Amino acid sequence: MKRSFPPPSGANKRPPPAEPPLDGAAAAALRLQAAWRGFRLRATGLAPHARAAAAAAASMATSRTSARLAERVRSAEYRQIGRCCKLADIRRLAQVDLELEALVGLEPVKEYCAQLRRDLIARAALGDEPLLRNVLLSGNLGTGKKLGARLLCAMARALGAARGATTTETTLEQLVLDVRRDVSCVVVSELSGAENVKAKVNAVLSNFPRHMFVFLGPTHEVEALHGAVTYFRKAEPAWLQLPPYPADELAAITEQQICEAGYRLEEGFTRREVRQAICSTWSRDVLSMRNAHLPHELVQRAISNRNCRLSLKELLHAPLVLRGADFGLEPQGLDSLLAERQATNAEVKQLIGMAPLKQFLKELEAKVMYVQAGGDPRLLEGCLNVVLTGNPGAGKTTAARLLFRSLRAYGLLRKNVFVERNALELKGTHIGWTCPQVKEMVQAALGGCLFLDEAYALSGGGKDGDRGDSFSDEALRTLLTETENNRSSLCVVLAGYRDGMAHLMRADPGLVRRFPTTLHLDDYSPAELACIARQTAAARYGLSFAPGLEASLAAHIGTVHAAEIPKHNASLAVQLVEAAMNRLAARLVASAAASPAEQRTLLPSDFAISPSSSADDALAAAEAAIAALPSQLSSAKAHLLALRDRLRFVAAGGAEAALRGATRLVLCGGEGTDADAVVDALCLLLAAHGVCRGGRVCRSALGLAGESAAAVCAKLEDMLDAAAGGVFVLRDVGALVGCAAASRALGVAVGGLPARTAAVLVGLPHETDELMKAAPALAACFPPRVVLPDLTPAEVARLVASRAVSTFSLSLAAGVEEQLAAQLSFEASRRTKLEELQFRNGALADALLQRAVGRLASRAAAGRALRTELTSADFGLCGESSSPGSSPISVP
Repeated sequence: MKRSFPPPSGANKRPPPAEPPLDGAAAAALRLQAAWRGFRLRATGLAPHARAAAAAAASMATSRTSARLAERVRSAEYRQIGRCCKLADIRRLAQVDLELEALVGLEPVKEYCAQLRRDLIARAALGDEPLLRNVLLSGNLGTGKKLGARLLCAMARALGAARGATTTETTLEQLVLDVRRDVSCVVVSELSGAENVKAKVNAVLSNFPRHMFVFLGPTHEVEALHGAVTYFRKAEPAWLQLPPYPADELAAITEQQICEAGYRLEEGFTRREVRQAICSTWSRDVLSMRNAHLPHELVQRAISNRNCRLSLKELLHAPLVLRGADFGLEPQGLDSLLAERQATNAEVKQLIGMAPLKQFLKELEAKVMYVQAGGDPRLLEGCLNVVLTGNPGAGKTTAARLLFRSLRAYGLLRKNVFVERNALELKGTHIGWTCPQVKEMVQAALGGCLFLDEAYALSGGGKDGDRGDSFSDEALRTLLTETENNRSSLCVVLAGYRDGMAHLMRADPGLVRRFPTTLHLDDYSPAELACIARQTAAARYGLSFAPGLEASLAAHIGTVHAAEIPKHNASLAVQLVEAAMNRLAARLVASAAASPAEQRTLLPSDFAISPSSSADDALAAAEAAIAALPSQLSSAKAHLLALRDRLRFVAAGGAEAALRGATRLVLCGGEGTDADAVVDALCLLLAAHGVCRGGRVCRSALGLAGESAAAVCAKLEDMLDAAAGGVFVLRDVGALVGCAAASRALGVAVGGLPARTAAVLVGLPHETDELMKAAPALAACFPPRVVLPDLTPAEVARLVASRAVSTFSLSLAAGVEEQLAAQLSFEASRRTKLEELQFRNGALADALLQRAVGRLASRAAAGRALRTELTSADFGLCGESSSPGSSPISVP
């Protein structure tokens, strides 16, 4: 019999009737509701909806994490842990494990947590008492020390080895007050403290041996604490040194923070581009210094850039997406960098002089191009520090600023920061102030350039020869440490005079290693100074040079101002232009009919450039002075003529070094042998050829005898500074015989003089010979030795007659000159050697003449007839018929 089954429920039901069509009012209501939803969407924008979607996605991620957590708690592994560790909180342990797995970086913490987990589980399974070791966490800023300490304490509490549901967080100063017996996990920060505080810490650790103390701080503070607390020698703590985050891990942290902020990256913008943004924004030194703080700053900077990029209407309707432009990777940034590089290169090409700087920048550009072509980028991570040396006005500050702009244009410096300071500003005024002051200055320039002028002041001596002070030593040591810690993120430029900087580089061996590049800026040539003057006149005053003026000015500077170049350099050109402006104003006021073109044109007369006849007159005066030297000074005359030939050789284009030996002269002669006449002729000759126009400085060596080496060096430096570009005359050099320190100091000082500064030593022949034998270095500096012979009796008598006319307008009576010569010959044969040295040559002539004039004045006062000639009686001679020696001359 065939059974029949009832039809399924609802099989016989009819389909629901179709809804009746809406009437006009209902359709209008639906359209109104849809319009209202669209209006709200347009009014509020897409951003709130995107934010809600992001919140929903975060909630879903939390739900997935909770599901994974529940699944892990139910797993066999965790059930076994629960059976072995009765005090363990399995859910909290699974939560800590998940957090460690998702953690970026912190490998030392992960490894120690894994070891701690295995050890505590094993001890619980075997029935042993759990062991919690104290932990030291050290690392730079942002390396995750607090996060690592929280995970360690959470692991200890999850396994039931630590008492208390929370962790005590305190500082080293408050540790004694905050530690509790019912909370066995203690995190201690701010480890710097006095010695008595560290002693109390030692007592706390001894009283709470079952607690786990986690000390976290910078490496140097953790090292100091480890050495100061004696308890650590009984129970060695675990020391976890957290390394800096590499760029890949920072990129991963950045991605996490972008998601947490509710944003997402645009399509095609991956972790690789995020890493590129991080590396292009901060240098490797800054990355290792700031670590995990940088991703937060990068994300917030990208959000700010997005907010500035979009208008308010666009912000309300645009999705929460961050583009590459928001991270500074926009293609236009490369174009601006290339434009800045081209402008910097053009400025370098237009620079006058500074050949070493141009060569250095050329090599730097070649390295950048090599890396951009596929070379190893580590080639550009070298030390950027530079030492700039040069005389005043050589352009050290200009070179430092141009170097900074070039490094910025090449992408080697990330920040547009140029900090310019005098090196003395690094030194504190109180003990303990110098080190923080140097660190603050370095931090202010981090990512850019720190320019320290007059850096030789940090040597404690430098240019002034001081003995130094502790502040200078501390500033120098701190600066070296900071430059080493920021090798690739900071360019430090030390500038100063060449000798002072050489003294500084010898003060500490580490300076040479940390400042491997030294650029010396030579003095400007006269042609370069004339070009600088033309540019200064055009840039500052809108004036132009008359045709041929630049060449005439170069010749004028080389002739008249050559001695001033080492002291002023570019400042000399500026001073000349300013003086020319004054003369131009006076000239235009005097001539009211000047055209507009003439009012904007500088002429040779504005620079006090005289016609060539004046130079010829100076040469003629020098030739006349040489020709007027007495016949007995033939050797001196020969030396001056040889020097004239060398000057002509240099003026024709020869090397200036040819003048160095000829402008060092030793005049050996007794008193009154006309050494002054030789020096006068030398000064005229050098000035006429544009050399040593700085004037004459005469000093006596008596002030150097018996002084210490330091005092002699200081005095010589003052003397030579005053004579720079002129003629330095040192008399009485025999006083230095037996003074080895003074002789060596004189040799060193004179050996360092430029060729355009002449030096003349004057002394007695035998003393000069003895001095040169005792000081070979001094003898090497003065190869020419000109001997000034003694005057014969006839020459002394002739000198008396000439000086009587030139000085007193008196003449000698007939036959007096011959009688005087005969009497001097007789007296010379009777005098001792000492008396010959004291009373001879021009000194004897002056003494005789003064005595004769005195007797003539006595006769005039006695009422006798005034005569204009000197007789034999005035000189103490008996008469014309008297024989020589019958009336000895009385010499004062």
